[in-house]
Amino acid sequence: MTDASNHDEYVITAAEFQARCLNLIDEVASSGSEITISKRGKPIVRLVPYQEPQKGIYGVDKETVRILGDIVEPLGVEWEAMQNQAKKPDVE
Repeated sequence: MTDASNHDEYVITAAEFQARCLNLIDEVASSGSEITISKRGKPIVRLVPYQEPQKGIYGVDKETVRILGDIVEPLGVEWEAMQNQAKKPDVE
């Protein structure tokens, strides 16, 4: 294998990859290195180790919250913020 600028990345020909593909897959999986595969001197594909997708924040608390009662029904209590909105400002 030819060492590229990064020590963890190698460039090989498509013919070499075809001959050694299973060994190269194992090497990438175990070492974390990357292999660029070239054809006619031009890079065409990169073999990289698989990484689990990162979980987003949406749904992180799924099934950890219990809803008790009706969360849409009005409380029957006016909040101070609501009282301030009901009053019209004094216009001078």
